Amino acid sequence: GSAVPTNEPATGASEFESMDALYEAVNESAGCDPDAPAGPDILVPPGDVLGESKMCTSTVMVAWFGDEETAETALRMFSPESHGGIQLDVAAGSNWTVADITDVAVGASPSAIQVNVEKVADDLGGYMVDHNWPAGRLGGG
Repeated sequence: GSAVPTNEPATGASEFESMDALYEAVNESAGCDPDAPAGPDILVPPGDVLGESKMCTSTVMVAWFGDEETAETALRMFSPESHGGIQLDVAAGSNWTVADITDVAVGASPSAIQVNVEKVADDLGGYMVDHNWPAGRLGGG
């Protein structure tokens, strides 16, 4: 089953009970870098910590959230609007995201490990996020 970008909330998309469980699954699918840096705090204004994050590689971020609502809010951080129009590859499930932030990771050294985010979406029972919502004006890339 190939991951089709969708604007619908992912009903039935997979959920992970902890960051560890999620990271383990991503690692199994993608082969993470054991030397990857620590993940940043995932913050949204007014500075609430939304979830936990861990870096799979220096440029691929794994994020876990307590619930679906929080995860949805967090997806906005990866939208092109948040990054000057840059489309990021983002896989998501009901309470997690895996984002390739290569294009916006300032000062990160490119990782030797190339993570195929679409494969991760498939392997983990998630979907690829279609960044055309809610604006719909950027067109597919």
